[in-house]
Amino acid sequence: MNAAPSPALLDVAGLSTSFAGPAGRTRVVDDISFRVAPGTITGIVGESGSGKSVSVKSVLGLVAPPGRVEAGTARFAGTQGEIDLLACPRAELRGVLGTDIGFVIQNPFGALSPVTRIRKQFVTVLRASRRHARTARGELDELAEATLAAVGINDPRRVLEGYPHQLSGGMAQRVVIAFALARRPRLIVADEPTTALDLTVQRQILDLMAERAAELGASVLLITHDLGVVAHYCREAYVFHRGRIVEQGAVADIFHRTRHDYTRRLIAASGGRRDTAGAEAVP
Repeated sequence: MNAAPSPALLDVAGLSTSFAGPAGRTRVVDDISFRVAPGTITGIVGESGSGKSVSVKSVLGLVAPPGRVEAGTARFAGTQGEIDLLACPRAELRGVLGTDIGFVIQNPFGALSPVTRIRKQFVTVLRASRRHARTARGELDELAEATLAAVGINDPRRVLEGYPHQLSGGMAQRVVIAFALARRPRLIVADEPTTALDLTVQRQILDLMAERAAELGASVLLITHDLGVVAHYCREAYVFHRGRIVEQGAVADIFHRTRHDYTRRLIAASGGRRDTAGAEAVP
């Protein structure tokens, strides 16, 4: 008899999202379902236009017109109890995003105001969390410095007093990750978090995020076009193609018992990499 699946931190079912165009509405996400278990790193992988980022933004309430979520549920086990992210009021959703879910985007400079010192932005992010809404400013400053130090920034006080344009891409991404971690979220959603960085910095950032998430006991939903990244960091993955999930399961199975031609092409594009977190290396 098969064991029952572990309780999900995030359980998305039947999600469909469409966008309006000259010829009418087109579904870019078509009846997809995925789940993230507590304390795990789960991958969503596919090429640009496969629907992976739209799916995640749909769940987080970040799809703006002409986009529209047409169907689905997204049950999340937050600190205030289980809620459906797709059905809850906007104010409640903002509270969950401010406290229980951290979001790391592809371009960190898009998440940072260019005209505001990083310290002020950090405090604003912390104030949005139910955990720190009434925390004294001095404690928030200490938390900001400690969190920047924890993500490998050597002089956090100097960085906090500066502006985003004074940071390299890798440093800016560390700051954005620190923003997400400081609230001690239950889930970190990372949407192509290292695409704009060189390979060495990519690995440093992904290692950092995985290590800090493990320390917090948080789950990570990692969205990427690179199946090699999924192979190294994830145990479960979902392969997206043209708005649908064409393959899913343990990363070891996806590499060793591949069922879909599209997945085979992704594996080839990643150099045939099989040093997976959930499988033995294949020579």
